[in-house]
Amino acid sequence: MKKIVSIKIKEQEVVLDEYTSSYISNSLNLLFLNENISIKKNTIVLQDDLIFKLRNTILNCLTTLVENLHIEPSIKEIQKNPTRFEKIVLNKKVYKVNYRMSEVDRSCYVLYCLLLSLENANNNHEYVLINLD
Repeated sequence: MKKIVSIKIKEQEVVLDEYTSSYISNSLNLLFLNENISIKKNTIVLQDDLIFKLRNTILNCLTTLVENLHIEPSIKEIQKNPTRFEKIVLNKKVYKVNYRMSEVDRSCYVLYCLLLSLENANNNHEYVLINLD
């Protein structure tokens, strides 16, 4: 089983930290097995329908992470350090994630940005490169 190092979409590359990579690797490896995608090489190219399936897999990972491990900050904490927080919208609900101080929230933010990029790639019929280690 290989670990995901980065995901490149057009000119944008999302490099995954150790925590995020280990969190999504199992789900992505299951996707690769279900779709009969060979992971013998260190790079996987996905197009069209597989990008949509990758997007759904990332969405499931993000949803699970937010629902089970994310802790909403207090209003006082947000007012004291507003630059530490980013808003993410998931299932029509807005979450404020502390992407600077919390590993869980940093992973949430990275997965959310990746999700937005995958939606754009799917809509524009682009390809996605997944780099493995």
